[in-house]
Amino acid sequence: MRTAGSLVRFVRDEQAGTAIEYGLICALVVIAAMTALVLFADEVNAIIDYVSTEFVGAAQGAG
Repeated sequence: MRTAGSLVRFVRDEQAGTAIEYGLICALVVIAAMTALVLFADEVNAIIDYVSTEFVGAAQGAG
């Protein structure tokens, strides 16, 4: 079984372990970023609404 032999060599290979570690680190970073976006979405939305309201008010006042 060629596939089983390839899998065993991949698991035993040092570079494969490093690749798996990098993959896990990348997954953790993505999960942390997504969590931060979900947690701070309302605050960021409020800031964007405030800034856009101020711009509209300034444009109407200058007009």
